[in-house]
Formats: sequence, C-alpha cells, structure tokens
Amino acid sequence: MRPATAAGAFAGLRWAAGKTVGLFSRKLDLKAVSPPQGQPGVTLCSLHLDSKFLLFVRDTFEPVTFAAAGFGAGIDQAYNRDPSFGRGAAGYGKRFGAEFADQASFKFFKDFAYPAIFSEDPRYYRLVMAGQETSAPRGGQCVPRSPDMAR
Repeated sequence: MRPATAAGAFAGLRWAAGKTVGLFSRKLDLKAVSPPQGQPGVTLCSLHLDSKFLLFVRDTFEPVTFAAAGFGAGIDQAYNRDPSFGRGAAGYGKRFGAEFADQASFKFFKDFAYPAIFSEDPRYYRLVMAGQETSAPRGGQCVPRSPDMAR
C-alpha cells in the first residue's frame, strides 16, 4: 500500500469539493413543466409508473431534503422535543433519521403512490396564456367559482 502524498490528497479533496458544489448547484425545479412555447396544439406526455418512481427518488435525495431534515432535527434538538431520542450527537442523529424518514414517506405518497393509484401526473403544469407571463387569468378564474360568491 502506497503512502498518500499531499498532492494526491489535495486532488481527492478537490474532486470531492467539486462534486459537492455540483450537487448543490444543480437545478432544483424538477416538478414544474412549462408548456412548449410556439407549438400550439401539442399535448404534453404523462409520466409512466417508472418515471413517477424516479421522480420520487430524485426529489427525495435532493440536497434541499437533507438540509431541511437537518434543520428540523436541529430545532427539535434545541427544544428537546421527544426526549426519548436523548441529547448530544446520538440524539441529533436519531432525530435527523426520523425527520428524513418523515419527509421521504411524505414524498413517496405525494409523488408516487397517490399519482400511481389515481393515474395522475405529479408534476405541476404552469398555466401560461399566449403572450402572457403572469398568473392573473388563474386568479380571475377562481373568484367567480368561490362558494361564498355564488350566494
């Protein structure tokens, strides 16, 4: 086994740092789908079951999910919510695992299970009228249909 050199260790660190920066700098908007511009009448394809599962996996293992689980675990640790987890690093680790599992199960049902059962597309389609970039038409559509306004 060769001893590690400073240059080799630096190259490994630079590779890991580059991979981490690339992971955090990637595009996070995975579920919003813009309609095709300039192609009227084109229908957007729906997701198949395997694509819905891949969407769930990609959404679950995003850096934002880990950061949110870490933040939630930190808040729970600070207020000592559920003292059965304990204190210190072991307690924080248990809280982090519980928080991450909670988020993963929520995303499983939201992005995969319910859309698969009800044959729905879990992505969000933006309503963009031709030549408009605002959501004013959507607000105008919901006002007349409000139950309080119908009386």
